[in-house]
Amino acid sequence: MKRRIGGCLYLLLTGGFLLVIGGWFALAELGAAVPGIDQAWPVFPIFGGVCFLLGWVLNRRAYGLVLPGSAALMVGLFFFPFALGWISWDRMEVLWPVFPLIGGLAFVAMWLAAFARHTGLLVPAFLGVGTGIVGLAMTSTPLGAVVERVGWPVAFLAVGATLILLPLFLLLGALVRRIAT
Repeated sequence: MKRRIGGCLYLLLTGGFLLVIGGWFALAELGAAVPGIDQAWPVFPIFGGVCFLLGWVLNRRAYGLVLPGSAALMVGLFFFPFALGWISWDRMEVLWPVFPLIGGLAFVAMWLAAFARHTGLLVPAFLGVGTGIVGLAMTSTPLGAVVERVGWPVAFLAVGATLILLPLFLLLGALVRRIAT
């Protein structure tokens, strides 16, 4: 019964979406002041995302649908201000870290949909969210210029020193344990 209801919901949703899009394009052809496909295209990933999320709502065990659903929804919402001209496409050189952030948040959403049982989903979630946050900090704040000038050499020095000192401390610890016994 639930499958039949889900199938009907998909048909209703898709039919309604096509009616709205068809009406929109018909109004554009008749000369109405509505945005064209060049501005409205983000509705397509949003619609796809909603369909995936609806699939998860209808079958809570299919938590794998949450990843593409939430990612497509967020991507569509992210692109709308660009497509409508509210934000210039030139800003993409600063806002590109939003893409790994969206990926990470989609993994968080899937982890939550799986009732927080699959901790392995948190690895790509933290990598994506972390990359997005650090990337936005580097491209959107003065931190990027500081890291460019000072941070990279310091980061390389710190990692190099750690790689050299870590085995020395491990050897020293083993030696101390051996002497203690």
